[in-house]
Amino acid sequence: MNGDRRSPCRLELERLVDAHGATLGRRDPHRWRVGTRRLLDWLETAQGETWQSRWEATGAEVMDRWTDSVGLHKGYEHYAVTAVFQALLCLRVIRPGYPWLIRQPFSSLAAQMTQTTDRCEFDRLFETARKTNVDARAVAPAAIIIARLLVHTGKRMEALTTDEFLDYAVTARQAGQSRNWGLHTAHQLLRAMAIIEGPPLTPGMAKRHGPRSIAELVDLRKIVCQPIRDLRPLFDRAGSWA
Repeated sequence: MNGDRRSPCRLELERLVDAHGATLGRRDPHRWRVGTRRLLDWLETAQGETWQSRWEATGAEVMDRWTDSVGLHKGYEHYAVTAVFQALLCLRVIRPGYPWLIRQPFSSLAAQMTQTTDRCEFDRLFETARKTNVDARAVAPAAIIIARLLVHTGKRMEALTTDEFLDYAVTARQAGQSRNWGLHTAHQLLRAMAIIEGPPLTPGMAKRHGPRSIAELVDLRKIVCQPIRDLRPLFDRAGSWA
């Protein structure tokens, strides 16, 4: 599924999520399937041709408690839906923005990726941390940040770049996180793995990075819709007039 930008049909997605749960060793597959059904039923009430576009249409990323809009009535449904949602993140079916990801109590997201979709990459990450004597207490927050980068960008670990770390740092600061625990360690580990070249992160790099232009954001998100791309110069001129 990683790297595949095609949005799966519902039946295919149900099978993918079911296999994901089996890999995690879920002891109650019935509740896992209930969570899958409730989540996908809710997403299908929103307009869109892909699961990502439906997710965006729900407006959930600006809600205080997005699960309230799903209409859950039982405690186990809430647990099942949030667990299945993390499976969709691991599969890169849904790719929320960094502000939303930072607000979520998804402490097990990196662990899920380590056990399922990104096992080899995270195994290599942890082995690199061990060989380079990185404190274990610093590795956990670093893994969480890398998981967020992977979910948001839809990339594999070997494709991450310094620019994505800087994007995350700027967004996190705008969201009120003055200190990004694990960010520098994560970047350091990917440099040690020869995934990222160049100098280590410094506090000044994120400040110099600053906000991107509309054209850069369109290119970064790989938007292919030509009418939207044609509006980039207009948006940038409007920004210069503000």
